[in-house]
Amino acid sequence: MLAVSLYILTHDQNRNIAITTLLCRTAEGITNAFSALGTLGLLSVATASTLATATDSAATHALGVLLLQQDSYSVFICAMCFAVGSTFYSFLFLRARSIPVLLAWLGIFASVLLVVALPLRLFGLLSGAVNTLIWLPMFVFEVTLALWLLIKGVNIPGTT
Repeated sequence: MLAVSLYILTHDQNRNIAITTLLCRTAEGITNAFSALGTLGLLSVATASTLATATDSAATHALGVLLLQQDSYSVFICAMCFAVGSTFYSFLFLRARSIPVLLAWLGIFASVLLVVALPLRLFGLLSGAVNTLIWLPMFVFEVTLALWLLIKGVNIPGTT
């Protein structure tokens, strides 16, 4: 619903970019759904490991490790889809001037920061508190944008 709502708010600026961002948000949702299935599989493996014999224990452990790695990659793909989609939506909001310009620029900054930092994080080049701090600008943008849209709405060109 969020992806469709944002598409409706931005498609007049550039339909192709708006569709691309709609697809990014859809991919984010689908990836989250599959990640949840992987987590359920991990729960099943963890439950089965308590009943495993010594010979089955190594196989159960290996399957658990594989599921944990898969979940890590799913989170990365989901976060990248989110960041790319957010970059495009922020650009379209900036172009339309339908939200405050400073807020749109904050969205672009926060999104591009994630697009750059997430691959660095995946390869282990960012660690510790930086992994949390890179999300703070996006948190501020998302909460502020949500409140702005709920309270003020968007400026539609040609109306006063």
